[in-house]
Amino acid sequence: MPLIPGVSDTDKNITATTRFVQTLRPGLVVNVLPDHRCGMNKCNVLDLPCPMGDAQPLTHARVAQIVAMFEAHGLECEIVR
Repeated sequence: MPLIPGVSDTDKNITATTRFVQTLRPGLVVNVLPDHRCGMNKCNVLDLPCPMGDAQPLTHARVAQIVAMFEAHGLECEIVR
């Protein structure tokens, strides 16, 4: 699950996602993909606007909090960087 600041990282979205994932096959692992700024240089070189604008990446603490939300609902979760 991509974690996009201000889009998919809200508590409301995470809760809805956990409910959806729980309806899928048992043992499914949720892969959490925190947003990163690696593409910024590419946008700059190509003189393109960055789709993320000035949004800051999520802190490690917030990503850990999101993982804990999945785990609190009995779902296995791993962070993919």
